[in-house]
Amino acid sequence: MSKSSYYEVGVFPVFFDEKSAKWCVQTAVCTLEGCDICEKFENQEKAHSHATQLAATKHELDRCLCDACYQEYVQYCW
Repeated sequence: MSKSSYYEVGVFPVFFDEKSAKWCVQTAVCTLEGCDICEKFENQEKAHSHATQLAATKHELDRCLCDACYQEYVQYCW
């Protein structure tokens, strides 16, 4: 990932996801595997604006289960 496609606004990483071809703001971290949980945006301006709003209102990165890890947990542990 090049430096121009990744930066941080406060504690929120903003980056371009090549698989989805969208800009992402990481809003949480999965508590099982450490996966990035992101909100996706059509362009960098919208992603940056959202990250700025989160940082300005003193939000922090959440910690929760991502859908994929939760499904795997349910499949193997229940």
